[in-house]
Amino acid sequence: MTYQKIYDIVCDFYKIDIKTKTRQRSYVYPKYIYFDLCKRYITNFNLSRCGGYIRVNHDNVIYGINKLNKELLKQDKELLKDYNFIDSLFINQSEIRLNFSYFNLNQELNQEIKKLKLTINNLKNEISIADYHPIFKEIDELNYETLQRFYEDRWKPFKRMNEC
Repeated sequence: MTYQKIYDIVCDFYKIDIKTKTRQRSYVYPKYIYFDLCKRYITNFNLSRCGGYIRVNHDNVIYGINKLNKELLKQDKELLKDYNFIDSLFINQSEIRLNFSYFNLNQELNQEIKKLKLTINNLKNEISIADYHPIFKEIDELNYETLQRFYEDRWKPFKRMNEC
């Protein structure tokens, strides 16, 4: 998440430019929301950078975050509703990103499992089936971690022992 993305979403929602120098409530409250969302969603959050992006100093950022959380969201139900809606946009984006990461990780794991199963099938051909047949039935049903442990703990030592 970047300052620019948060800035764009807040400005689009309120249909204003929060960089405008004014004390009007219709501009100040969206600025406070911008500050708080930056603090929540930017990993390397910096008060000066956050404020500098909309041309205010870090004191304004601290004041805005405190004012929003301690007073405004408790008193102004409309502002709370707006804040929750904008916040839900960020939560949904985070969930989408997490789901996509999980999907990629899942694909990588499936590819590794396929490789291990292929390796095991190749190993089956090298070993005398009569001696190890019951093991192969169990191996086909194992998950990735168990297969990897089997390969490291059992198969490699067995192969080294037979090579000697």
